[in-house]
Amino acid sequence: MAQMSFYIKSFLIAASLLVGSTINAQLVWTQQNSTTTIQFIDKVDFVNQNVGYTLLFPDKVLSTVNGGGTWTPTTIPGSNLNALSFVDSQTGWAIDYANASMYKTTNGGSNWQLIYSNPFFTSYAYDIHFVDANYGWATRSDYFLYTSNGGTSWDSVPSPGGADLFFVDQLRGFILNGNSLEKTVNGGTVWNASIIWSGSEYIEAFCAIDSSNLWAVGENGLIRHSLDGGNSWATKSIAVYGDLLGVRFYDESNGIAVGIGGLVISTADAGLSWQINNSGITTDLYQLDMVSPGQAWVTGASGVIISSFADADIQIEAYTGDTAVCQGMTANIEFDVKNHGTSPITSGNFSVIGTGGTSLDYDWNGLVDAGSSELIDVGTLFIYQNESFTVTFTGDTLSFNNTYDFDINVLGDGVTVSGPQIVCETDSVTISASGGFYYVWTDFVTPSFDSSVTFTPTESAYYSVSIQDDDGCFYYDSVYVEIDLSCGDTITVDSTVANNANIALTPNYDGKNDNLFLEGIDGTTNSVVIYNRWGDAIATFNNYDNEDNYWNCTIPNGAIAPAGTYFFTLEIPATNTSSSGWIQIMP
Repeated sequence: MAQMSFYIKSFLIAASLLVGSTINAQLVWTQQNSTTTIQFIDKVDFVNQNVGYTLLFPDKVLSTVNGGGTWTPTTIPGSNLNALSFVDSQTGWAIDYANASMYKTTNGGSNWQLIYSNPFFTSYAYDIHFVDANYGWATRSDYFLYTSNGGTSWDSVPSPGGADLFFVDQLRGFILNGNSLEKTVNGGTVWNASIIWSGSEYIEAFCAIDSSNLWAVGENGLIRHSLDGGNSWATKSIAVYGDLLGVRFYDESNGIAVGIGGLVISTADAGLSWQINNSGITTDLYQLDMVSPGQAWVTGASGVIISSFADADIQIEAYTGDTAVCQGMTANIEFDVKNHGTSPITSGNFSVIGTGGTSLDYDWNGLVDAGSSELIDVGTLFIYQNESFTVTFTGDTLSFNNTYDFDINVLGDGVTVSGPQIVCETDSVTISASGGFYYVWTDFVTPSFDSSVTFTPTESAYYSVSIQDDDGCFYYDSVYVEIDLSCGDTITVDSTVANNANIALTPNYDGKNDNLFLEGIDGTTNSVVIYNRWGDAIATFNNYDNEDNYWNCTIPNGAIAPAGTYFFTLEIPATNTSSSGWIQIMP
């Protein structure tokens, strides 16, 4: 198999690793339409579960945006493509084996630009790998190339040998060189070699989970594993399977190896045991890529591309519930899910957690047949503020893609109600509401439909308003007006204390506006009372000082006061000073 080593390259590792998920069931493989049954398919690189790329020898890049449901070819004329590398859905590079030319795309493979050409045509190119939009490397038979500007310019050092290339970051990388592994820790300017296998079997491919955890496979089912960056290796299998030509690990536990005659084996326990999969293919398989423990793509001879899902697996594909509701109203929570396996799923649990502490737990019983989709209603949530949510499904054989993020926003958060709370007898007052287009003040002989009402109160009382905003949301609030019979006699209002009239608080413990701060009380003997909108005293303080004795927006049971309007009174007997005002607690 050594003569095919330049075709049989190891894959590109995804940037993010998920440790802890395991494949507990047989992987189910489905053949995809590569547009050919003649040429072999080489390197494959998926950037997420939908977007991926592979090579159709000699001059085509195949791309998919639906997980391989359909593949679209793009031709790079005159090329003999041997490897590719993508860092996101739009940006990627490909390398030409015959003349060591390199190409770049920034629009998902629709167009390719020549960014490097070997001026001497005396060497061959083997592999290319980028870790981000700037840092990349390429192997040639005479030189090792590296760039820090996305391929605009390249530097070179004499080739350390080998073909298959992989970097875990901007400094640490590996090249497979026969049965040895070249290693660098300085971006490729200096290389050191270690022996993977000293037997007669030929190493065909390797992969790196990180800079320490490495795997290599080869002839006669040879599987080798290193936990120290390639300094030492342990044998996991020899002569148990046929020749293995490609290997990929998604995390430290879950991996897949492929080989001759459609051979596919998988492990869920870090290589302690391997399970032979029914790939449905009899041609040789070369390359693979994984985006989860159960979702992988494999390429091979005769135009073969196969993809896998676990035997029974629910994937949350979309949130279909309410995305915006009126404040304090309920949102319907629904999800579109699909069973990507071959066994039906009849039960599971949906756990919905919001960033503001809102949560919903739903034990589901039903039926999602293999390959089918279902819309599942998991219940309702009361929404008081803009909040981001994550839903997690558990209960299937393998839960990858079993989480989904979504947002629910509050409509009409610009409604406010205000007005003076303590007035002298016979004084007229104006109370106002804003943020709506329809108002009804109900605590008058004749209801008022204006946003503001001016009147002379005859008693201390609450005045309630119903507001409808442009989003169709209804709000109910009130203003408490208290008649102070001592006005004009001995009570005065200090100008500094009067600054406490209107206060807005956001008790979210971010260190800003979490507590009620009153001006003009330093060094005074005072009393402060906090009232809710119904006039109930919910907190009383003697000698309020803003530091050790203050209101932290809690109600008698210790919970944070709900969003809404509150009132306070402040009395300073020594100076016959009083003040009052309203407090608006914002969500």
